[in-house]
Amino acid sequence: MELTELSEALQGLAADLGAARAAYLAGRAETLRLGPVYGAHGALMRAELVGPLREAAADAPEARALLDALVRAQLAGAQAPVRDKVAYTLDKEIIRSLEDKWFFADSERRIGIEANRKQRKLVDQSRRRVLARLEVDLAEAEQRAHTVMVDRGFAGHLAMCTELSGVDLTAFLTDADGLLEDSGPRYRKLLGEALREAGVHPDDARYHDLLYLFAGTFGPARGLPEPAEAAGATLEALGLAPADTPGLLADLGHREGKRPGAHWVAERVPEGVHLIVHPEATWVALVEALAAFGAATALARTPASLPFFRRGLPDVAVAACWEAVFASLAGSPEWLRAHAPKVDAGPQARRFHLWWLYRVRLLAGLARFARFLHGPGELADKADPFEHYLHEAVGARIERDNFLFLTPPFMDAALALKGHCLAAQVLAVLEGRFGPAWFGAPEAGAFLTGCWAAGWDGLASVAAACDIDEPGDIWPLTERLEGVLGEFTDEG
Repeated sequence: MELTELSEALQGLAADLGAARAAYLAGRAETLRLGPVYGAHGALMRAELVGPLREAAADAPEARALLDALVRAQLAGAQAPVRDKVAYTLDKEIIRSLEDKWFFADSERRIGIEANRKQRKLVDQSRRRVLARLEVDLAEAEQRAHTVMVDRGFAGHLAMCTELSGVDLTAFLTDADGLLEDSGPRYRKLLGEALREAGVHPDDARYHDLLYLFAGTFGPARGLPEPAEAAGATLEALGLAPADTPGLLADLGHREGKRPGAHWVAERVPEGVHLIVHPEATWVALVEALAAFGAATALARTPASLPFFRRGLPDVAVAACWEAVFASLAGSPEWLRAHAPKVDAGPQARRFHLWWLYRVRLLAGLARFARFLHGPGELADKADPFEHYLHEAVGARIERDNFLFLTPPFMDAALALKGHCLAAQVLAVLEGRFGPAWFGAPEAGAFLTGCWAAGWDGLASVAAACDIDEPGDIWPLTERLEGVLGEFTDEG
């Protein structure tokens, strides 16, 4: 295929995948089955497409972005039938087992938000029982992806992801290890205090306790604004009102069957970017709504005049960057005073930055484990070390049954963490040019629109538009977190 033909074919696949995800999240489809979508695009699954594109990618940015999208599609397509089975079985069996006990007829995540700690523990146990039974299927999916990777001529997973992303992942993972080590004492101290207030001893903490901490104990969010309303008002003050954003398809109300949470999914970019929000009265819902509204607006306002590889194939790191920029408003004292005058801005800001530190440590831990998972050794021997890697990162036990299910593909945890690093620098630029209350300045909205005009094909484009020299520098993020949570010292 010529590059133009390949670009058009990938655009068609992206549109169909986006449509399927949007229908599922909006409650218009009972299950999310991506296997048939990939199957309908069989021409893109051919191995012979990869070699010539790898050669072209050495000199052409467009070819590198298309190579990334093509290889991701081929590996995901190989895994899709098995992944579909896993997702369907998890949804069906967890909900069925819980409906008999508490008459919940909603997703696992909704149950996790509304249940007390004892119920939450049973939810987690039910989920892990299903995952343990599906471990053979998940291992098969990994093997299918590995076979495709080798057939396409890649020497190893880390090398493949480095080539596809254009990011020196080895060097960045070293920096991520440094972030984990430097922030560890302070994080464990602050997390321990928060867990004790929630009635959980830090030594006994499990993954569901962390979800309870940020969604349950920190919510219902008394005094905080309704998430979708606050996010929409913020964008309107920037001159970026969702109603005035061409191609932004907002689905914001309550509806039976709609998936909980705030989501954005691109379909036929830029003609349609779906923003799907099921309102929730929890603290973390505000963070998620700000992130989803911001990222969806950014993608919808990316110029249609850009070539598809720069506007229609959102880079993982770029998406994480814009999500983090807008999510950070939940930790801005100025934003809280403007939109949540009934709450104490100081504690809320610390709460958000503890959550942000938790998120970046989770990404760093998953990236560290992914490097180990795809290294030498048998897959079956990697489950127990997963608990060690993740406990060291987040300060809670995440059981071995999750080791294949929770680890993102393509070293995407590392790429998302890189996006958080750039977000800290973008925020510094916004605050430097427009002040701490940049979120209320139409000039800041115009500046952001200019940044989005650079496209979504990589952090270098965003960094150039924002006049940032080192987009992958991890230390501005460290300094921002330290500025609220306290210095990362050996004593914590």
